[in-house]
Amino acid sequence: MRMSFGTSCEPSPEGSRTQGKRKRAKERKPDRSSKELFDRLITDGYTQEQIEEAIQRSIDCALVDDTRFLESFVRGKVTAGKGLYGLTRDLEKHGLDPSALEGWPESYGLDEESQEERAYEYLINHPPKAKDAYAAAYRKLISKGYSVGIASRACRKWSDTFKGSGLILE
Repeated sequence: MRMSFGTSCEPSPEGSRTQGKRKRAKERKPDRSSKELFDRLITDGYTQEQIEEAIQRSIDCALVDDTRFLESFVRGKVTAGKGLYGLTRDLEKHGLDPSALEGWPESYGLDEESQEERAYEYLINHPPKAKDAYAAAYRKLISKGYSVGIASRACRKWSDTFKGSGLILE
């Protein structure tokens, strides 16, 4: 499989024909990490040399930027209610180190207090529907990537708030 990359950030002759398609596809697809691209191209059968050349060119043209991807990924996962431990596991899959982010983890709302508040709000907005609501709430938070301590405290606060409402069994 011969890949033609051209010499600048302009598309190669083969690529210019599909430029409109790529623009539309780029608008729909999120950023990708360089590790994710590497793994995907290896699966597609390209050589390591071809992949490294393509990724380096993409980095030089600012199409691939691991810091931008990292920032976007972290903010998206935090907004979705992910806890620090789950987020760290997800970042490892992408081969990224969050310590490269300025102010990590406090400036992303991942300090203990902020996580506990977000976990509690998550339970308010997505209450478990089970006979043992407390245990279901705890499992829900653990599966979202919250630590045992944060999940326990948020569940206790949530349970205290809703005792007597019929939602929590006493």
